[in-house]
Amino acid sequence: MQGCANTLGVQLSLSRDIGTITKFSDMIEIAVKRQFAKPWFRLEFTSWQRSMLSLRSDGLTGHGFYHTTLPNLLSKPMLNWFNWGSSIGKYNVDKCRHGIPTFAVIATANDDKADWLNTGRLLTFFLLGLAHHRLSVSYMNQAIQEPDIRKQLPPVLQSLQYPQLMLRIGKASPVHFTARRPVEQTML
Repeated sequence: MQGCANTLGVQLSLSRDIGTITKFSDMIEIAVKRQFAKPWFRLEFTSWQRSMLSLRSDGLTGHGFYHTTLPNLLSKPMLNWFNWGSSIGKYNVDKCRHGIPTFAVIATANDDKADWLNTGRLLTFFLLGLAHHRLSVSYMNQAIQEPDIRKQLPPVLQSLQYPQLMLRIGKASPVHFTARRPVEQTML
């Protein structure tokens, strides 16, 4: 993977350093609280939630998010109407600090279309390689989505100027598959 990253001009960093993970998880918590404080964000977020009984071929079920015990009829309005950012932020901190054997950062020197494309290319190979070794991946991009926090990440992560993706990597318990659209609907 490092060879592929170098060829694409993308940095791939792996870390198990608890100090780095602690600092980063604090930044995630701040970003999550900010995001969920915005009503439009909560509406967008819940627009992707689906019941396990849904016939839609996309979306996020309770098994893909933290509320596996709440029926979708309750969780969706609760997330829409109330700011759960604090509890969701703490949940993400806990995932980072206690359930994270390895942490990956994909970063670039610039932040343009070519870098985004090369990030996606590396991610494809990386995810396939991890799946081949029966490892699971969870995206932890909230801190990247907040511009002022993103600027603070490179020294914490010892990464290039523009972190593009953050991933937790490890072994996970089996979960229900998340629905996917047919290939015919996703190809251009």
